[in-house]
Amino acid sequence: MSSDQRERLSKDERRLAGLARSTTATFAHMSTLLHHLDLIASDPVASRSLYEPFLGHCGFTLKSAGYTWAGFGLGHARYPCITIMKAKGDGATRKRDR
Repeated sequence: MSSDQRERLSKDERRLAGLARSTTATFAHMSTLLHHLDLIASDPVASRSLYEPFLGHCGFTLKSAGYTWAGFGLGHARYPCITIMKAKGDGATRKRDR
């Protein structure tokens, strides 16, 4: 490996390390950007298998769940939180929205 390749690799490694730090900082400050988000689903229990891995990748963990809802939080803080809730009313019979 030439010194030019080593220097370029070193720059790339530094850039990636900076991106990792900025991503961590973004999640650390998310509570100032997002208080709570409610996701509506016809079957919240079945929807967990879709949302749980994605939210886990974003740093959220399942905090509590029931038959009609599942709540995810970021660390030990109360907010931000994301909740999957059972659809009610006119939207309850809709197969999909988007």
